[in-house]
Amino acid sequence: MRLEALERLQMDKIRMERNQIVNDGILRTPYVLTHEMQNDWYNNVICNRDSTTRYWALWVENQFVGYGGIENIDWVNSHGEISLMIWEKFRGKGFGKEALRLFIDQAKNYMGLKTVYAEVYECNPNIEFWNRRNWSTRAYLQRRKLHKGQLYDSIIYTWFREDS
Repeated sequence: MRLEALERLQMDKIRMERNQIVNDGILRTPYVLTHEMQNDWYNNVICNRDSTTRYWALWVENQFVGYGGIENIDWVNSHGEISLMIWEKFRGKGFGKEALRLFIDQAKNYMGLKTVYAEVYECNPNIEFWNRRNWSTRAYLQRRKLHKGQLYDSIIYTWFREDS
């Protein structure tokens, strides 16, 4: 697997894949994105060198299998949040595990971050993927996600630089 800079041509694929799971309880923003909204995100976040977000396209051989990176970066306090999406047809092949390894490597060795975390809602159908990862700590936030009329807790999985 390799990380590559996101390109404008990939935005429609990202939007379509994201919109397919909008009702699954995974996303923070539970609404469908339009082409214009996705392009605004690319222009204002990805292309902004001062952004607190760093995203990459995930490639395996010649296939675009997903995207993700580190967002909500707090340079002063040296932490950021992992965001990851593997396209449905590529799940279960170890690509998510490898992407996490690459993101943590980027955070540690290129960004100098001391803490990386992932917030995962308990209604997320992929929560077992996150539970199987090797994290330094876990914390629970109660009643964090309203999904289909029910409030769900979230789990914060944290990785510390000194634990690697």
